[in-house]
Amino acid sequence: MDIRRTDPNAYVCAIHWQVAQGTSLENIEFYMMQDDKTTQQGIWMENGSGGFLTNLTFVGGNFGAYFGNQQFTTSHLASVNCKTALQVHWDWAWTMQDVIIESCWWPRQYRTIRRFSPSPRFDNCQYPCWD
Repeated sequence: MDIRRTDPNAYVCAIHWQVAQGTSLENIEFYMMQDDKTTQQGIWMENGSGGFLTNLTFVGGNFGAYFGNQQFTTSHLASVNCKTALQVHWDWAWTMQDVIIESCWWPRQYRTIRRFSPSPRFDNCQYPCWD
């Protein structure tokens, strides 16, 4: 999904996945502007429960993914040149595997996620990649 030609100030997201109840997203590449003022985001997820994300790549954008959900499983997420790779604004029991973050300004902003399996890989981040 390529949203690079949309208004970078209009808060456009490639997928607004409002109720992600028992659904999945698989094998998707998201392309957004790599401008430091862009407001674009790959996925904006607000609520639901019990879903699955796999093989997603986010390139550019203000947020690669802005997540909020419960009892979710994700694997093989890659973020490259995003301002914030992954923002998890709320969750209950979220499992993440094989998270790759490269050259992002703010690699992650997690409020409640505690465990990764295996440990996430962060490469060439502008700021500290992990607390």
